[in-house]
Amino acid sequence: MIEDHAYISLENPPAADRFVLDIFAKVHSFAELGLTGVEREFGTGIRSFAYRERIIFFRISETELTVLRVLHGHQNVSPDDFTTSET
Repeated sequence: MIEDHAYISLENPPAADRFVLDIFAKVHSFAELGLTGVEREFGTGIRSFAYRERIIFFRISETELTVLRVLHGHQNVSPDDFTTSET
């Protein structure tokens, strides 16, 4: 998210702020609604959902949703993109 924000800020700082806040709001909404996303094969318990050309990778427990990565949907993603402690 930091890289996305920095890139967008080069042309439009307010749009960069709106973009990041929108992603955070979507993640918060998913957590509040108890949505579980799609299970992924990148490690135990890693799940994802797509939003605004991004794939949000996360893990859920009974009490929280922990975001692991937010990647552009056109990126190649593999288990190597996740650390041993995340898998």
